[in-house]
Amino acid sequence: MLKVAKWNFDRNNTNFDMELEINMLAEEAQEFKEGVVDYLNAIKGIDKEAILNAKVEMVDAYADFAFVYQGTLFKALGTMVDLSGVLVTLDYMEAMLKDANISPMVMDSAFDAVVAANEAKGTQKIDGKIQKGDDWVDPKARIRMYLEDV
Repeated sequence: MLKVAKWNFDRNNTNFDMELEINMLAEEAQEFKEGVVDYLNAIKGIDKEAILNAKVEMVDAYADFAFVYQGTLFKALGTMVDLSGVLVTLDYMEAMLKDANISPMVMDSAFDAVVAANEAKGTQKIDGKIQKGDDWVDPKARIRMYLEDV
């Protein structure tokens, strides 16, 4: 959690803007939902590659959501804003991943990969969102590797 707080601090990203936070969280939740739909379609056809691709998308979106959520919590400290509904969403995502036979160890490793990818981003913001710099590497390759190793 401290790494995510530091990431936001290093980018002067410490002010809480409820609308921006909700929009960022909703974007990641929508990506997770799209991954779930892809997964459900893939298991119908028993397409192993499509199943793996969908799992990568689901895990990546989950880890992105968790990263944004931790940053939101840091920025909201002292405001006493109730963010418990966001935690319910995170818990639901975790339960769905477990139902798809994705271990907590893979989820934790994916989160670490997302943190590392975010740490490689620059500091430039557009519409309040940090932009990917030249050093940024998509964590999906590492997530795929974690899923293949299981």
